[in-house]
Amino acid sequence: MHTRTGNFPIGFYVKQLTWKDDLLAVARWANDNGFAFIDLDEDADETARLVTDAGFTIGSADLIGREPFTSADPDKRRAGIQEAARYIRAAAAGGARIFNICGIPEDSSLPRADNAERFIASMRELVPVFEDTGSCLAIEGWPGPGAVASTPESYRAVLDGCESAAIGINYDPSHLIATGIDPVRFAQEFAGHVHHAHGKDTEIAAEAQYQYGTRQPPLAHRERFGDNHWRYTIPGHGEMRWTAALEALQAAGYTGGISIELEDKHYNGSEAGEKAGLQAGGAFLASV
Repeated sequence: MHTRTGNFPIGFYVKQLTWKDDLLAVARWANDNGFAFIDLDEDADETARLVTDAGFTIGSADLIGREPFTSADPDKRRAGIQEAARYIRAAAAGGARIFNICGIPEDSSLPRADNAERFIASMRELVPVFEDTGSCLAIEGWPGPGAVASTPESYRAVLDGCESAAIGINYDPSHLIATGIDPVRFAQEFAGHVHHAHGKDTEIAAEAQYQYGTRQPPLAHRERFGDNHWRYTIPGHGEMRWTAALEALQAAGYTGGISIELEDKHYNGSEAGEKAGLQAGGAFLASV
């Protein structure tokens, strides 16, 4: 499967799947159902070669050790960088070329600017490793506590600070929608830095926003894969203007894939449901 706009290959991320333990079975199912690749978890130093030797394609692989990169303890930070370098080399030798990370700090109570500065310094030390292995980093903007790169302002700071084309973005519009940032405008500004993209959407529920607002935790309501007034969905079940964003990626010369990150309460939780969600999401992306 490929998207109609941009002809980008469509794959999926294994992280949330309840049936991911048999990775080759997952890859076979992906291939049999028209998916072009799978994204690996934080075990790619051991699993990447298994997947590629079996003839399947890797989209991205999670980079290990995000917390040490922002640690105020220089010894801990140094050890984290060394372990990440080892991991990158091992995973790249197995065929992984794009590494995914969320910039969530070790201690979100520390000033966000200070955590961002340490994160940037850590990534600068890893740049030679990415360049030597022909790989790159895609920073996902999950807006967790104190995330060092999840908004246009913070992405600019990290990209400018790292000063390397090897450090870029995992474009995930669901996080942008959830935090009130226009995902199409973001794509238009940052498409040239995108190394990978997630196919995930977000539904904004007006009634829930009225009932619970956007700031205080509800007394009883709890949204799975979401928050007070929004929830993550498969592509096509939310607010995302997919064609416009794909056009922006195409105009910037993006050649990567669109990977479905399945986080949707209507599909997650069972193998049958997750397979149905991936198939529905893939069919939608192939139509836009």
